[in-house]
Amino acid sequence: MTELTLVRGGVRAHIALTTRDLHEALHHDPVLGRLTAPDITPRCYQTALRVLQCFYEAVEKARRRAGAWPDLSLQSVCAHLLTDVGPPCAVETELRFDTEEALLGGLYVAHGASFGRSSFRANIAQALPGVSQAFISERLDKETWRSLVALMERRGRDTAAAERMEQGAAQSFAFVAAVSARMRAET
Repeated sequence: MTELTLVRGGVRAHIALTTRDLHEALHHDPVLGRLTAPDITPRCYQTALRVLQCFYEAVEKARRRAGAWPDLSLQSVCAHLLTDVGPPCAVETELRFDTEEALLGGLYVAHGASFGRSSFRANIAQALPGVSQAFISERLDKETWRSLVALMERRGRDTAAAERMEQGAAQSFAFVAAVSARMRAET
C-alpha cells in the first residue's frame, strides 16, 4: 500500500483510488451496467437489484455478526430491496471479513453505492415507470456517510488498519462481480 499521506483526502480517498478499477468494472458489468441503459428491461432491472440485494444482505449480516456500528446499519436498504424484489436471493450470500477494519471497507462500498444510485435513478424512472423503485428512491443519509468516513479516518491512522479497510472494499467489489456472474449464469 502506498503511503496514505500521498493521497489528498485521507483514507477514504485512498481506498477510492486503489479500488477504482474494481469499482469501474462494475459500471460495465453486463447486468449492473444496464441500469443506465435507456432500453433496460424489467427482467434486467430485477436481476440487477437481486445482485445488489445479495451484497447488501451479506454486508449487513457481517455487520450484525460482528455486533458493530448499529448506526451504520444497512437494514433500511435491505428492506427497500425486499419491497422491490422479494425475499433475498438463493445465491451464496456469505461475505466474511477477517477484521472490523475490513468490515468498514465493506460498509464503505455499501453506503457509498448510494452515490451510484443517483446515476441511474432518473433512467429507471423514465424507462420503467411501472416497477417498484423503493431501493433507488432512497437517498444518501449524509449523517451516516459522515459518521462512516470519520470512523474510517480515525481507524485508518494506523497504516495496517487502512490496508485492511482497502482489502475489505476490494473484497466487496469482487463479491458483487461474482454474484453478478453467478446470476447471469443462472438466467
